[in-house]
Amino acid sequence: AKEAPRPTRRAVAARAATGQATAHHAASGRRIAEFTLPGVASGLVTLGDGRHVAAIVASRNTIGVVDSGTWSEPHDDHTHTYLAQPRLLDVALTADRPSHVVAEHDDVVVFGDGSGSADRYSLAGLAEGRTTATPVKASVPHHGVGVPFGSGLLVSAAPAAGARPDSVLQVDASGKVVGKRGCPKLKVDGW
Repeated sequence: AKEAPRPTRRAVAARAATGQATAHHAASGRRIAEFTLPGVASGLVTLGDGRHVAAIVASRNTIGVVDSGTWSEPHDDHTHTYLAQPRLLDVALTADRPSHVVAEHDDVVVFGDGSGSADRYSLAGLAEGRTTATPVKASVPHHGVGVPFGSGLLVSAAPAAGARPDSVLQVDASGKVVGKRGCPKLKVDGW
């Protein structure tokens, strides 16, 4: 990596139907790198550090992680910005029909609609190639979501397999449900 004189934005895009993703210089649109994903991406999500992007490949039950190659680090009263070649990390997250990836700070939560489970990963761990997850089986299979909440999670729950979620569970760091709140009109895409 080399130090840059100022922050530099990059954009990651996925091509429909090809399984290719590209990284671009955001200001000029110039393509910097191209990657082959494990399949066609059904969604891209910027992760909590603004540097990494999750590429959801629902048809293959996997999520790839792209390093955009630009980041800033705080130093006293200013920051230093660095640039490196964008790359597809050598990690693959798995979930049964992954639908939502929600990230905040160092937490990355992947929800699998096919299992009704949320898996929590450390973004720093992913960047270093570690794919150890803390799984939370909160409900039956449904189109749902898990959201980092302090040291735990908020996870949608449904009354029956395939039904619309009707409540939110508060789960602690150990995976134990410590609270439940009814929410009969929950729409997970709004999270």
